This record gives sequence, structure tokens and C-alpha cells, in this order.
Amino acid sequence: MTENMFYGAHPLIFKKAEELRNNMTPSEEILWKYLKTNDWGLKFRRQHPVSNYIADFYCHQKKTVIEIDGTIHDGEDVKRNDKLRQTTLESLGLKVVRFRNEEVLRNVADVLDKIKEAISSNPFTNNFSPLGVGGTKLFVIKIGGNIIDTEAALESFLQDFANLSSPLPGHGAKCVLVHGGGKIATAIGEKLGIKPNYTNGRRITDDATVD
Repeated sequence: MTENMFYGAHPLIFKKAEELRNNMTPSEEILWKYLKTNDWGLKFRRQHPVSNYIADFYCHQKKTVIEIDGTIHDGEDVKRNDKLRQTTLESLGLKVVRFRNEEVLRNVADVLDKIKEAISSNPFTNNFSPLGVGGTKLFVIKIGGNIIDTEAALESFLQDFANLSSPLPGHGAKCVLVHGGGKIATAIGEKLGIKPNYTNGRRITDDATVD
């Protein structure tokens, strides 16, 4: 039960989770007031370690994670991390439900209705085969060459990717990793007289570069 509930979370994740429990946001406090004494007969946990992450709220009975996002989640880097995080959690057989802070602060009753609906429709608690156990989904993840060129960024990404592809025996998602060429591709192109072209930090692959 413990392993299934925490999905191999590292002790450092537990320590960070404890810190977060002592520093809940106003919206988290409001939602927790209702979740901890809900009428659904379910047990929720707050700031709960799940693999390499900490879920704002988690119901193990219904394999459901509830996330409350603040304005920091509007940043592009955070959005990319959130997407990988959600993919990882879903590969563990968990349903992820996201809300904005203002949704909870403005109308918590509506948020609770949406949580109830999400829980009742979670396929992972309804004889659903998790990815890697009879599932057929294949995740294709693309990273830029700049990740490869930065040792710390690469190490961080590879840890997340390893967790996604094999979080627990028998529950790993089927994954393909595609990566850019980074500085190596640029150097080869320059030797061939091809000037690299970038838009918003992304390489534009023209016909010459493809060749």
C-alpha cells in the first residue's frame, strides 16, 4: 500500500512536502477545509509525495491528483514542466485535475462539483489497464538541443524521463525520446555554410538543414 501510494518518492520529497503543508496558500487552505471532511466517503491527502513530485491534493482510492495553479504556472518553462509532470502522473495511472487559484477563491462549490465529476469518471479506477500493462498509448517527447548542451538541465530532464518510462515495475509508459542537435548541429551547419535561423529560441529547419 505504501509503495503504491507514494510511487517510490525519495525521502527529500517527503521533507519538502512537509514544508509545503506548513505553508499552504489561501486557496489550498479553503479547498482542504472541504476535502478533509467531504461527503463522498473518500480520504484526501494534502501535499502528498508522488514519485518525483508533490501533489497539492491526492485521493488514493480514486487515483486522483488535484493541482491548484498560481500565476507562476503562466510561464512557458513552467508550462513545459507541468506538461511533463502531468504525463508522468498519468503514466502511473493517476487522473490529474487542475484549477486556478482564482477559481477556488471565487467559487469553491463549483470546484468541488468538478472534482466530484472527475473522480466519478476516472478510467483508472474502472478496470482500466495502466500504460505499459496492456495499454497502447505511446508518448513521444521532444527536447531541444540546448537541453543536451547544458549538463544540469540534461541531468534534471533525464531523471524525469526515466521516471516516466519506468516509474514502477509493470507501470512504465511506452516512450520515445526525440532531441535536437544543439551546438553540434550548428557547428556542422556552419562548416557547410548554413547559417542557423532561430525564432523564439527554436531552430527553423529549412531544406538545406534537412539535407
